[in-house]
Amino acid sequence: MEYIDLKGMSCPLPVIETKKLIEAGSIEELEVSVDQGSPRENVTRFLESRGYRVSVESDQPDSVVLRATKVGGTETTATHIDSRGLGRGNLSSEHGEPGTRLRVREAGYPLAGGALPLEGATGYPEAPAKLVVGVPAIVVLIDGATVGRGDELLGSVLMKSFLHTLKEIEPRPSRLILLNAGVKLASEGSDLVALLKELEALGIEILSCGTCLDFFKLKEKLSVGKVTNMYDIVSSLVAATNVLKF
Repeated sequence: MEYIDLKGMSCPLPVIETKKLIEAGSIEELEVSVDQGSPRENVTRFLESRGYRVSVESDQPDSVVLRATKVGGTETTATHIDSRGLGRGNLSSEHGEPGTRLRVREAGYPLAGGALPLEGATGYPEAPAKLVVGVPAIVVLIDGATVGRGDELLGSVLMKSFLHTLKEIEPRPSRLILLNAGVKLASEGSDLVALLKELEALGIEILSCGTCLDFFKLKEKLSVGKVTNMYDIVSSLVAATNVLKF
């Protein structure tokens, strides 16, 4: 069994070092020692997304040892794929018609939730969905609580208007990523939480930077969406066909 000590490392290093280890050889079982909080959550999600079953071997106040066991299978099943723009891609079906069952080989990218809702992702109990190469995906990146520079009240009005507009456009974004002060939009006390929940219900994945939530002491107040890390954020941006930054 492989063992790696990643305590004391900040995002995204725990995920990156874990990735290097499992890609260096065929590793069926490993133990990873990481700090509590975001490092634990990020490494757990990453390992699950790579087909490992993760359990806690040792749980301490400041750190945890995670045991990961490979459960096999590198494919997940997708249904109701939006065929708009389906071109090249690692799909085992000849057609991308909506409702067609396809086997999607993992491209190693975080998924566009609106474009490819996953069904029965065996071996990936908490894993994020996967972005499929060749399937158009729009990612929205918001790094502040307001839009533009200048008057903050006006910027807040514009942000609300922007999010409302996202509900009406086609194709809709796959992911909405919140960075820096942008995480405040999805946290308790924000008047935009209800609107973000509407977007989530439409299939847009709402992701908030874990490091940013920790900085603003909002981790326990996140009211919509999921916590993510810099590795997943950068992977999403690289895999996207279009990125809208606000």
